[in-house]
Amino acid sequence: MIRVFLALCLAFGLFTPGWGQVFVEDENPPTHNNQSGMTVVLSMSGFGLGGFYRIALPHFINVGANAEFFIMRGDREYQYIDPYYGFTYSFNRYSQLFFIPVNLEVKKRLFAHDIEDNFRPHLIFQAGAIFGINIPDKRYYEYFGLGDPKTEYGVTYNLVFGFGVEFISRENYFVSIRPQYRYAIFPQEIAFKKNHSAFEINIEFGVNLGDKLK
Repeated sequence: MIRVFLALCLAFGLFTPGWGQVFVEDENPPTHNNQSGMTVVLSMSGFGLGGFYRIALPHFINVGANAEFFIMRGDREYQYIDPYYGFTYSFNRYSQLFFIPVNLEVKKRLFAHDIEDNFRPHLIFQAGAIFGINIPDKRYYEYFGLGDPKTEYGVTYNLVFGFGVEFISRENYFVSIRPQYRYAIFPQEIAFKKNHSAFEINIEFGVNLGDKLK
């Protein structure tokens, strides 16, 4: 009779959800840190370099600031790569355009308790000022008889929205890859247009700093 009772208990435990399970507290809960590092940004018509610093807040939110320096290619400029020698030639390069965005940002980590800690999807929002300077190539204007060009300056606000993923190493370094969209419209034309909004690919090389928030 005792054997039958034990067999019934065992069968009941196997087929009843949650029965017989032992719940153990996660020994490695997701962590959350201050962050700093550098960025490489590839845009539709140029590239940028910059840096960032973020402070960790509860609920896997970081707030911080970043600054970048972009070297842009004009819309009318095109490049040719010599397939034999590998040299790159630029044509119709009438000016050199630079952008310097300085932004505050909010970053939210997603699925922190559902995914391994070294794989961190996130959303990011940035807002701030963007400065533009367009330095004309006087040789181009002189060659085509276009008169004496003037250096153009501009400043406006820019907004950035992005979704990306961080990959964390054992040494607490990380690499992040994030597609993002930058909205930037200048009040006056700079490099022949006002709207300089563009899609970008942001690559971050950073380190997690300080005490971990859990």
